[in-house]
Amino acid sequence: MLKLLTVEDESLQAWQEYVHNKPDAHFYHDYRWKTVLGGSFGHKPFYLLAQDGSRISGAFPLIFMKSKIMRPCLISLPFLNYGGMLADNKEAEAFLLNSAINIANSIKAVYIESRDLNSSSIYTATREHKVTMLLYLNNDIEAAWSGLDHKVRNEIRKAQKSGIEIKAGKAEMLSCFYEVFCRNMRDLGTPVLGRRFFESIIKEFPEEANIFVAELNGRAIASAFTLCHGDTMEVPWASSIRDFNKLCPNEFLYWEMIKYATLQKLKIFDFGRCTKDSGTYKFKKQWNAEAKQLYWHYWAYSGKELPADNPKKS
Repeated sequence: MLKLLTVEDESLQAWQEYVHNKPDAHFYHDYRWKTVLGGSFGHKPFYLLAQDGSRISGAFPLIFMKSKIMRPCLISLPFLNYGGMLADNKEAEAFLLNSAINIANSIKAVYIESRDLNSSSIYTATREHKVTMLLYLNNDIEAAWSGLDHKVRNEIRKAQKSGIEIKAGKAEMLSCFYEVFCRNMRDLGTPVLGRRFFESIIKEFPEEANIFVAELNGRAIASAFTLCHGDTMEVPWASSIRDFNKLCPNEFLYWEMIKYATLQKLKIFDFGRCTKDSGTYKFKKQWNAEAKQLYWHYWAYSGKELPADNPKKS
């Protein structure tokens, strides 16, 4: 018979051991993201484990979201590209979803959203509007350059000739990154993630987190916050100041990050999620990145509408 564990300090080791040994687990299943998401925004986390005797058979990280601009809900995981439930079998999968529904009922959350890399049939609805864009690396920078469309190569050369420089670092580069990030979010009319969120990521993941900045005459005009995990380099957050777009800083920035990942002998450059056929999708596609389908699963109260596909949403 399955037993539910809500993860606290005494069951932390069990969580970490399970997700680190689970082949389909993602970097975002690491328990340290509970500290980042809970501590940065004050949202209540619910990290659920299914225990079968002495063995863990499933894990479901959830964050309770409630604000003036969105209905109360449980998301796995907000502000991040991936998340979702991990389960060894259908029994554990159903057990964890039912446990999450019981929590949703108790806290009056109107829906559950699980952002998964794999499809599942146990939810009431699934959306396939999001993809992630993956570039597979072969440890050959010259081959990667030759494989680019001539338009992209010309844009990179244009940025280089304009005097743009790319710099990389960690916490010392955060102010430069965040200045560009805030300006870009303001221009898009999108709520800005607090600086504390990025500070917390750097604190919890000092080895994995890196920042890249494109500078022109000492001013940051484009930037990216990256995470290296396993054989992958991921770009969850990237921004630029649109006034300088004609100089192509984004193209130069991404090329330097791809070079960095190649020199680190990583196998995958993950451009991050986007909506199919959007402008962001087309930008990522031009690098020969391949689209990988994402599955956003939902459970909702009968008669309750699912959230709209809003690019400004977490």
